[in-house]
Amino acid sequence: MDPAAMLASAERRSVALCDLRVDPNMSCRNRIHDGRVRLMTEALRTGQDLEPLVVAVIDNAVTLIDGHHRYRALVATDTGRTDVLVLPSVTEREEARWLAFWLHWRSAMPLTRKERRAGFRAFVEAGHHLATRFGRLKTYRTIANELGLPKSTLWHWMRDEFPAIAARMAKEEADTSIEAKADGRKARDLRAVRHHASQLALLAHGSSVVAEEARDALIAALKRFGEKRPVEEALSAAIDGYDF
Repeated sequence: MDPAAMLASAERRSVALCDLRVDPNMSCRNRIHDGRVRLMTEALRTGQDLEPLVVAVIDNAVTLIDGHHRYRALVATDTGRTDVLVLPSVTEREEARWLAFWLHWRSAMPLTRKERRAGFRAFVEAGHHLATRFGRLKTYRTIANELGLPKSTLWHWMRDEFPAIAARMAKEEADTSIEAKADGRKARDLRAVRHHASQLALLAHGSSVVAEEARDALIAALKRFGEKRPVEEALSAAIDGYDF
């Protein structure tokens, strides 16, 4: 999700404050900071404008997503109408709640640890822990890069908040590790096969006393693996593949 892009695509409208649905549970802050509300109220009374509220239509109601402090200041100054940014692509409560956190994730007034943990819950509940629509999970490393949080913190939070998902992630990461080790062993074995085949091919084409035996051994090995090319062509290919 790119909040900047979402805000850029938002439609600016004027709405009556009384028509807004304000759900405290949609706020990413654990509490309203009265000092911030007072500053915004004074700004409005001196003729300054505040940034538009961010809203989305959820369950057929225009719902406040971001701007709870600004909303309080507007109410305190008896403002009847205000400009809002309507996000057209946000229609689900879970997505809206996560967006409320994301808009503040790196704000000038940082989220507290408790608020970030709530934001992490919103992140997962909105399905952003999924790597694909088919249900494969992102790794802790990927989520850590997206949220700017330590992997160890995410591991503890996932285990505590979503134990079933944590178990799936552990299994998927273990399976990935096993696959990576298997791929590593395969690559190592292939290098060994190529090396020894090249060595055998050199013996078969050299002046060594075992040249004939080496040639016969190589031809026999090639035939066992279903080699259909003429012998000389196959031996030449083995020599060309020498990478020792």
